[in-house]
Amino acid sequence: ILKGMMIRFNVAVDALLGVGFHGKMRSPFLSVIHTINGFKEIIAVDIPSGLYAQGGMAEYAVKATHTVTFGLPKSGMVDFPELEFIGELHVAHINLPRELLKNPALKNNLLLRENVKRMFPVRKRNSHKGDYGHLAIIQAQNGMAGATQSAGLSALRAGAGLVTMIGDDHSSLSQNASALMRFYFENGNFNMVDKFLTERKITTLVIGPGLGISGEGINVLKHFITNSVIKRLLLDADALNILSKHSDLTDLIKSSDKEMIFTPHIKEMARLMHRDVKDIKIFKADAARDFAAKYGVYVVLKDAVTVIATPDGEIWYDQSGNDSLAKGGSGDVLAGLIAGLWVSGASAKDAALAGSYVLGKAGEAYAAQFGTRSALSDDIIGQIPSVFADLESIH
Repeated sequence: ILKGMMIRFNVAVDALLGVGFHGKMRSPFLSVIHTINGFKEIIAVDIPSGLYAQGGMAEYAVKATHTVTFGLPKSGMVDFPELEFIGELHVAHINLPRELLKNPALKNNLLLRENVKRMFPVRKRNSHKGDYGHLAIIQAQNGMAGATQSAGLSALRAGAGLVTMIGDDHSSLSQNASALMRFYFENGNFNMVDKFLTERKITTLVIGPGLGISGEGINVLKHFITNSVIKRLLLDADALNILSKHSDLTDLIKSSDKEMIFTPHIKEMARLMHRDVKDIKIFKADAARDFAAKYGVYVVLKDAVTVIATPDGEIWYDQSGNDSLAKGGSGDVLAGLIAGLWVSGASAKDAALAGSYVLGKAGEAYAAQFGTRSALSDDIIGQIPSVFADLESIH
């Protein structure tokens, strides 16, 4: 019957199986779903048949072009591979009690445009650069200066008033980014650095991009975890790789009173938690939540769908972005965006969420003009102003 209807109709409505389905797909559902997937437009009711509401799916499922879900999105429709079966998601409000929606036990969230618009620090006409914070970034080793330069420029694009790159005499600080300031210090002379930070009232620092995992990198990281000048610390890249090999440093993280944001990708998270990469990939929300709670930090776990975890157990799924960001340097841009929002007045939570979303939207903006294949980190940085302008516009 269905095959005959395909000749006369273009749209199928899938209401075969609901949120309670779990397990093996049985006959006749397999053949029916196969036929439904032949329609041009498929509208799934609440959830595409074959997907599990809490995550995972049967061996076969309806691949909807639109999903109309009731009340709230389900956990099993916000990440890959299930996300490929959702199509465009629509939430139909069915007058769920307000007290239910505000229940603090509901810890999982889908990051949306309307959330992000409220997260940006307020900027005033009557202001100056000092009102928007001074960020320090530990400069990369020779040959890796592009990483910290990308982070620095992204921080400025995100609203930081000043950004200073800090490196020793042997660092290859790029002269191409004139908006970035530079401070040189003698190798190992941390008193010199702390004096500079204190005089300039710098309390927020990014460390990791291009840092290297040598003894010098270890010493630099340990100093900034333990010193009293820096109050807010964003750790990325090699800073995370160092932590994964030195339990004494992770113990310092746990006992620190600094506010910290970690920005690992899946492999870095696996190293930090000494777990298998596939395990982290499948259970990334649980991994991010567990790590954030254990160490009292914010975690931005980078992936095709990025997961942001807070120390108090909240999880946010960020679906923005595309494969234009599957290039070296995207993580450096993200670190800069988050740090720039943070230093200019956003909370750690808002900076992590908004920074992730802005990066994703910058990737989408680039792809809309040029496709996804050829993007470079500089191209993504170039899209940041238009993303902020769009998000801060009144519409």
